Amino acid sequence: MLTFKIEQDGEEFHAWAPELPGCHTHGRTVAEAMQNLKDAVQLYLEVKMEEELAKQTLEFAWWNPMNSSKFLQKMDFFLLGNQEAMQSIKNPKS
Repeated sequence: MLTFKIEQDGEEFHAWAPELPGCHTHGRTVAEAMQNLKDAVQLYLEVKMEEELAKQTLEFAWWNPMNSSKFLQKMDFFLLGNQEAMQSIKNPKS
C-alpha cells in the first residue's frame, strides 16, 4: 500500500509518495497534483521493474554455463546503460 501526500506549496500543491524515494510532483490544483502523482508512481514503478529485470538478465548471463561469449553481457550493459553494469562486465564475480 502506498501513501499519497499533498500539501500546499505557494500557489501550487506538492504531492509525493513517502514509500517511493524521489517520487514527487506538483500541480496547480489538488486534483492535478493527484493525477500527476499517479502518473509519477506508475513511471517510478515501471523504471524499478525494468532495472530489476535488467539486473536479473545480467546475473543470468554470468551464471549461464552455456554462455561462451561476451555477447549477452554486452547486451545487458546496453540494456542497463550504467557504470555498474560496465564494471560487472569488466570484473565478473566468481
